[in-house]
Parts: sequence; structure tokens; C-alpha cells
Amino acid sequence: MKVKMSGNSIIKLTISQYIELFDVCDSTARSGIKSGKLNATKESGKWYILINKDEIPSPVSNNSNQDTTFELLNQQVEQ
Repeated sequence: MKVKMSGNSIIKLTISQYIELFDVCDSTARSGIKSGKLNATKESGKWYILINKDEIPSPVSNNSNQDTTFELLNQQVEQ
């Protein structure tokens, strides 16, 4: 997974990345964008959810995909 960085502490996540990282369903993420509860931007027809790097959750499950996502996000933040 490739996570885009924007500025010093803002991370741009695709909807799929957000869903995986925050363990929410697709409709929850999309309704959050539509209602304005999530800070999001549309670029070239694709939605990105903007989060502060401090909002990245720690893995809390035995889900190896989430662990991998967390590791990749930490690598991006360190860069």
C-alpha cells in the first residue's frame, strides 16, 4: 500500500486504506465524506481522506493485513 503524504503531518488515504486502517465499512466512510465529518478531497476523480498522522490507530486485532498497513504507514510517516 502506498500512502501519500501532504504537508508535514497530514496523510492522504484512499477510501480503501481508510476502511482497512479504521475498521469501518465502505458506506460509513463514504457517508462521512458526504456529510463533511471526514476531511476529504477529490483529485482526478478519486477521493482521499486526510488525517493527521497522530490519528493513526495502533493495531488492536490479530488481523495481519491491519498490522501490515500500520507498518507501512509508520514507514511513510518516518520519511
